[in-house]
Amino acid sequence: MNANAFSTAGKPDWFDELNYDQKSDILEGITQADLGKIIPHDEVVKLFANYGLE
Repeated sequence: MNANAFSTAGKPDWFDELNYDQKSDILEGITQADLGKIIPHDEVVKLFANYGLE
């Protein structure tokens, strides 16, 4: 995915304000989600609850 895909109508976007590492991490997360490498929210909540975190 191209970082420019997050820009709208040539106007600066919050994504444009991020540094390279931040953009890279976001794009990596999107790629992982596209590949189905995600953990549903309810499973994460249960995992945190096991450690007394909410």
